[in-house]
Amino acid sequence: MKRLRNALLCVAFATSFAPRDAGARKVERVPYAMGDVWNTAVRFVVVDESYAVVERDSEAGYIVFKFVPPGSKREERGSLELVRQGDETDVIGAMPSMPAHHEAAMIERLVAKLRRELLARRPAPRDGSNTKKPAPKADAGLE
Repeated sequence: MKRLRNALLCVAFATSFAPRDAGARKVERVPYAMGDVWNTAVRFVVVDESYAVVERDSEAGYIVFKFVPPGSKREERGSLELVRQGDETDVIGAMPSMPAHHEAAMIERLVAKLRRELLARRPAPRDGSNTKKPAPKADAGLE
């Protein structure tokens, strides 16, 4: 009985350090067209993250890349998938060898880049709702 208890404690202890979220995928919906997201995502992977692109297909909406995890010398593979959802796009990140927080952080950095780049070039509304209203004139009749 004592051996069984010790064995179970060892297994519980060993599995407590295992990355439980490995293989999970992070999904984020962004309010931008797939074409705009694709161009920014490719630049993000190559320039910002310095990952080597293994394969990419704009029609299918995926980028497969290689990266070296922190503290490792072995290359791993990850991917970004873009799925059109009407006028919006789902961005799906996968780094199967890493805990999920790595995928989440990568997607957060990509979404921040999308906001910076795509909001900066978003055209002003055509209905004039973004125009500044003139300040009210001071009442000249008050003394």
